Amino acid sequence: MELAGLLFKDCDRHVTAENLHDEVTRAGVKCRWPTATIPAPVHEAGLLRQVIVDAARSYFDTNTANHQHFFLEKEAC
Repeated sequence: MELAGLLFKDCDRHVTAENLHDEVTRAGVKCRWPTATIPAPVHEAGLLRQVIVDAARSYFDTNTANHQHFFLEKEAC
């Protein structure tokens, strides 16, 4: 419940498992899941949409309604 409270306390957002783990730690919430799977219970309940950017990056979206995502990478000079 505390994890869901942190995720949904503000407006819709996109978070990584690592970002959420840092937020959970700063809030002093005890969490028994490893960093890589911290959103899993909320995701499995259908409350998050996973957005996979590439093999190394994925985000969790609190807005599960049908909508588009764009990922912009800064071009190297």
